[in-house]
Amino acid sequence: MNLPSFLHLLVMSLLRSVAALSRAHRRHINPDNASSNGACRGGGLLTFRERVAGRPIPNRHSYSSHPHAHDDSRRDDADADVRRDDDDAVHYLKRYSVSGTGRKSSTSMTTNTGHVIATDVPIKMGGEDSAPQPVEYLLASLIGCTQATAMFVSRCMRPRLYIDGMNFDVHAYRDERGSLSMVPSTSSTSSTSSSSSSIMTMGNELPSIPSRLLRVYGTVTVYFKGGRGGSDSIVTKEQLSMLRMQTEARCPIANMMHSSGCVMDVEWVAKTVGEERTSS
Repeated sequence: MNLPSFLHLLVMSLLRSVAALSRAHRRHINPDNASSNGACRGGGLLTFRERVAGRPIPNRHSYSSHPHAHDDSRRDDADADVRRDDDDAVHYLKRYSVSGTGRKSSTSMTTNTGHVIATDVPIKMGGEDSAPQPVEYLLASLIGCTQATAMFVSRCMRPRLYIDGMNFDVHAYRDERGSLSMVPSTSSTSSTSSSSSSIMTMGNELPSIPSRLLRVYGTVTVYFKGGRGGSDSIVTKEQLSMLRMQTEARCPIANMMHSSGCVMDVEWVAKTVGEERTSS
């Protein structure tokens, strides 16, 4: 082999190595880029854990939010649990932060992305009703997260589903005793008889009833538009079911609410763009 041929082979080998390293680096810093890493591929969806570890992640763990939700050891070990599940998962953690101040029953908060959020409670609950209640924000978060996640899922499904828009009518309830109930506690009085009387007050015991939402129910109406052919077409029951299940599993809010034990009883309905859209 003469010198020019040897140099040519050496240069080509170096270029292939650099290209391989570049692809690996892009996968590492941007694992959820669907166009470059195959998040949407073939007949379904692949998460980064499915690609890296070959196993699905939705609802693999089911936790009870009561009565051990105050257990700090669970929160402190969260990152370690992620690392045990997948050595690379810690590199893919998406973090959020909110700072805020409170006065009486209202709060004003700023997110790390620069948005301002305010909360309050109704007058009958001791507030001034100047802003939505925190639980109303929870339902609003569920709607917003469902909308964004459903759009991602629909793009990744094969055949692709073309969503024009979605209408939401969502309700929830909880048992107020989980927040308001008192427990008997013996308190010594300063009466002349130096006797003890039993009064109803908050003691060290936690409520026996969970304060979380017990059930979320309602309707999600998905309006589909035509595909590349341009004509409106309704999706099959199987496609709508796949869209719902994948969305509920991949939406962080829905997944968290489901894992808490809250019953998620939301019906999904498919309609075409041509049908009348009315805001719920």
